[in-house]
Amino acid sequence: MTHGARDVLDILAKPSERPETTLRRGDWMLRAVPGSGDVGHVAVLASDNLLAEPMLAAQGVAAESLQPGYYGSVIEAGAFPHRRARPFARRWLDESGRVPPHTVVLRPRYSGPDATPDYPEDGESEYPNARIIPVIGEAAYESDAIEETWIEQQAGPAVRVRILWAALGFPAVIAPREQAARGNVAGDATRCISLLVLANRTLTRDDVARHLRCVTWENRSKRHIPEGTSPGTFRAADIAVHADVSADPISLSTPKNRLISLVGFGGGKGEKSAIIGGIAKAVLDFYAHKLPTEERLPHLHEIRISEHASNQLPDGQYHLFWNNATPTEDAPSDEMRLLIDYHAHPLRESTVE
Repeated sequence: MTHGARDVLDILAKPSERPETTLRRGDWMLRAVPGSGDVGHVAVLASDNLLAEPMLAAQGVAAESLQPGYYGSVIEAGAFPHRRARPFARRWLDESGRVPPHTVVLRPRYSGPDATPDYPEDGESEYPNARIIPVIGEAAYESDAIEETWIEQQAGPAVRVRILWAALGFPAVIAPREQAARGNVAGDATRCISLLVLANRTLTRDDVARHLRCVTWENRSKRHIPEGTSPGTFRAADIAVHADVSADPISLSTPKNRLISLVGFGGGKGEKSAIIGGIAKAVLDFYAHKLPTEERLPHLHEIRISEHASNQLPDGQYHLFWNNATPTEDAPSDEMRLLIDYHAHPLRESTVE
C-alpha cells in the first residue's frame, strides 16, 4: 500500500494468515488475482457475523462460491454492485480460519477504537470502494466522468471462453433434488449444471451471468441471447466459479510422460462423487501457447449453476453456449471460428504444401 493508505488502513491478515482480531462490519476485503488483468476489487463487510458455507442456503443468502469456509455479506461496486437489501456473501476465511489466496483483509481507522460505519440502504455511500481504490492506487478523481470511467474498467477485458465440458461427445446428465431433499448440502455435478472451461482471464460470476446461455436442444443453433433475457440466462447469485489455483486446484498431478493432463471437478461437500478426467496436453498447449497472444485461453475454471436454478429447467435435453461477441445468428460460434482460423486453415495449408 502507499504511505497515504497506511495512515488510514490497518492490515488484519494477508493470504494464508489468520486475522489478528475478529472481523467486524466495515472491514474491507481487497482481492487481486495476478495475471488476470484485473485492477483489483474491494468489498466491505456488511454483516456482524460470518456464516459457515452450509448455513448460507438455509438463510437464503447467495454466495460467490460453494467452497467450504466462512462467508460474510458485503456491499460493493463494480459491473454488478451488491447492496444490503439483497444479501450477497463473499468468502472471507477458509475452513481453517485463514484468509484465501490473493486476498488481504483491511480495517479502516475510524475516529474511535470501537467505531464502525453505518452505511445506508441506498445511495452513493453504498459503494465506498468506488472512491477509495484509486487513492490506494495513487490516483485521484477530478470529475464524475473519471469516476464513471474507472468503475466501467472493473469489468476488465472482453471475456472469451472455450467450453470443454459438457460437450457433444461427453454430455452431462443431472437430476436436481427438490428443495426439501437438499438440506444444506450443495449439489455436485450429478445434481446441478457444471462446466469446465478455458478463458482468457480469471472469470467472475458476473462474467458468467453476462455470457453463459442455455437453450433447448432444438435451438442449439442459437448464437446470442441478450443479457437480462429469460429463459436462457442465469442470475449471478445462482453461479459459482472455481478458478484453477494452487490452493484449491482443478488440475491434478499427472506423470510427465502422459499425453493428458488430469483434472478433478464437479464434487460436492458431503458428497462422494466427483469427475476425474483427462484433457489432451496438446489441446491445453494450443489454447495457452500456440494461439496469438490476444487469442490465448490459459485460465482453467469450473462453473456451477445452483441446484435450485438447475431445477427450474423442465426435463429434457439442453445446449450450453457462450454468447458470441456480436448478435449475428447466421454465423459459426466464436469458439468454432477460432478453431477454423487458427487450426483448420493452417492445417489445410500445411497439408497442401
